[in-house]
Amino acid sequence: MLLPDLPVGYAHQHLLVQAGKEGTIYLIDRSQMGHYCSGCTRDSQIVQEISTGHSIFGAPAFWNNKVYFWGKGDVLKAYSFNANGNGLLSSSPIAKATVSYLFPGATPTISANGNTNGIVWSLDTSGAEANSPAVLRAHNASNVAIELYNSKQAANGRDNPGGAVKFSVPVVANGKVYVGGKGRLTVYGLLATVATPTFNPAPGTYSGTRTVTLSDATSGATIHCTTSGTTPTSASPVCTTLTVSATKTIKAIGMKSGFVTSAVAVGTYTIQ
Repeated sequence: MLLPDLPVGYAHQHLLVQAGKEGTIYLIDRSQMGHYCSGCTRDSQIVQEISTGHSIFGAPAFWNNKVYFWGKGDVLKAYSFNANGNGLLSSSPIAKATVSYLFPGATPTISANGNTNGIVWSLDTSGAEANSPAVLRAHNASNVAIELYNSKQAANGRDNPGGAVKFSVPVVANGKVYVGGKGRLTVYGLLATVATPTFNPAPGTYSGTRTVTLSDATSGATIHCTTSGTTPTSASPVCTTLTVSATKTIKAIGMKSGFVTSAVAVGTYTIQ
């Protein structure tokens, strides 16, 4: 993987980084790739070597002067690049995830909004031989110790990417993540949010009892509500109409499978 060029004045301006099965990360001067030298004790084009102790079968990823590797039987590791202007990688990881992947490890993929909101995406394909599902994970690129998401979290296998395929790499494009599985392609994106429920008649002051109708613009959404002042949940009663004969505050949410729960709608009815 080619790294950004360093300014004039550095001993090695043009660098690349890669690793291999022996588990060593190599920082190499790509402008001086060297040649056969029978009397040399080391390869002069190698600027830095870092032993990870784990075979690396995938490629690294780069973002915001950090390089990410995920080796076999290892965790996701982030190394800083050119910290303090030294033109090198940090000799040890500056951050590590907690979950490890068996063979073959992973090739990380980055999504970001320029230099902000970086996410490291990875695919655990260690279940390929057993025909088990792959697992897609997202880690905070600024601190890979923080896992943001994995495809096993949602109930009923909603986010299952299908059978694992060794060396498959997640692809990021146009705000979506594409994952190839056995006989399928799974596309991940932001879930739609259920519309906030509405009340009819509108909250306000009324003389006499009123029947309030609750509705939601999201087709198929279920509305849950409370009149006790507490925030509604999926365990709260399902509401379509409520009879209000005394001053009361209604709180309601809309829910639908595969959607993000709506914001809480709040309406106070004052009965004189």
